[in-house]
Amino acid sequence: MYYRVSVKNYTHTQKGTVILTGLLMSVVIATTSLLLAELRTLALLVVVILSLLALGFGTLTVAVDRTNVTLRFGIPPFRGWFTRRFPLSDIIAVRKVRNSWLYGFEIRYTPHGWLYCVSGLDAIELSLANGKNVRIGTDQVDALRTAITSATGESVTTELRSDTSSKTVLLVLIGLLSGVALLIGWVFLSGTRAPEIIYETDGFTVRGQYTTTVAFSDIRDISLTTTLPTVLRRLNGFSAMGQRRGLFELEDLGDGYLFSSNGHSPYVIIDTISDFVVINYEDPSRTRKLFKKLRLHWTR
Repeated sequence: MYYRVSVKNYTHTQKGTVILTGLLMSVVIATTSLLLAELRTLALLVVVILSLLALGFGTLTVAVDRTNVTLRFGIPPFRGWFTRRFPLSDIIAVRKVRNSWLYGFEIRYTPHGWLYCVSGLDAIELSLANGKNVRIGTDQVDALRTAITSATGESVTTELRSDTSSKTVLLVLIGLLSGVALLIGWVFLSGTRAPEIIYETDGFTVRGQYTTTVAFSDIRDISLTTTLPTVLRRLNGFSAMGQRRGLFELEDLGDGYLFSSNGHSPYVIIDTISDFVVINYEDPSRTRKLFKKLRLHWTR
């Protein structure tokens, strides 16, 4: 971070601590989740996109000279990819303000006009001759206000405005983040839970995050094998932490339902007239008991 102030000139670069921290956390969470779900290409794409966002919005440079207030986003060599200039002749008032957490960061449209900010809630509000307002986030509020008023040579209002209670908004954000964390936790918990088999008179149902029902009359064979055919791709299912649940394409078998724990043979394969169902548990003895029970119900 650096800044330079004189009577008529001012330059200051603020690091987007909030943005960079948020993007770093997003990279860690997103890539970890995607890699666990075996989506390596998508994980790489997420890393590239978030890295470009960090380079493009990592800093905000504000400069005041004899004619303009100039804003430039970006970390070198991306600095200046987005540049906005406000002629001093168009500025009729300058105020110190404090933004709401709800307004966010980067480039946002708020009830008070456009906001340009990379970190913090403090900002300078410019009232323009066309009746519009612009807010510039900064950690050098007094220095920026002094530079603008000095350059314009006009007296301006100096009151501090606060849009909302930061504590209330922060609690709302914490609640939302907690809800997202609980949702992600539920997805992983339900995805790794062992499937439940419900027997009925004419068939059985595999219940869990993904569910399928098989009629005994549609079964061609039920076998027990120590090796699982190669999984070619996931069609619609969960795949993480060695657990697979849902619809997958397997070599030699085609499309069907997989409820498996990798590396824990044997596997029960139910071959039907339309697809297949593969089930196993981490406890091999439980898988063998399932095989015997399914065969018993099927052959009755």
